[in-house]
Amino acid sequence: MRRYEITITGTQPLLHHADSIEWSDEMAAWKDDKDNTKKSKAGDDRSPAWRWLGALYHDGAHIVLPTGNIMRCLMEGGAMVPVPGGKSGKTFKAQTQSGIMPAAVGWPLLINGQPVPVAKILKLNGQKDLPSTRRRQWLTAFSLFLRRARIGQQKHVRVRPRLRNGRLAANSA
Repeated sequence: MRRYEITITGTQPLLHHADSIEWSDEMAAWKDDKDNTKKSKAGDDRSPAWRWLGALYHDGAHIVLPTGNIMRCLMEGGAMVPVPGGKSGKTFKAQTQSGIMPAAVGWPLLINGQPVPVAKILKLNGQKDLPSTRRRQWLTAFSLFLRRARIGQQKHVRVRPRLRNGRLAANSA
């Protein structure tokens, strides 16, 4: 067995959209609380203002990119590369998934060579408003991405954490 250490350097901002069942349950409980009925707006991720925290990929200590996401990127990239001299239509899709065993569940995002701690971000849970630019100055690599998304016949407001200027570093075996 061989171990390799790799670094992936992003050229575009990294948009997070974690699918956390626990967070979804917590948001449903918040919405169902009679004290929050007037504060909630259907289809708008700005209510409550901290709903976007559930979309952030993290391991409890640092912001990460899940290994599953990296493996999926490798698989889809391999599916676009034909095997030279192989059967018609054969690609490197399967080879990208065999023999690679990531050492961690998530790859830490590095800013200036250091992992990005998630504690300050998670403390925003329960805040009344979306964090303003001034309040986010200590998070130089972080912003919120707001956009309307069409779902059926309606447009919903979506808020997702967006990270820029980062690198992913991981050990793989």
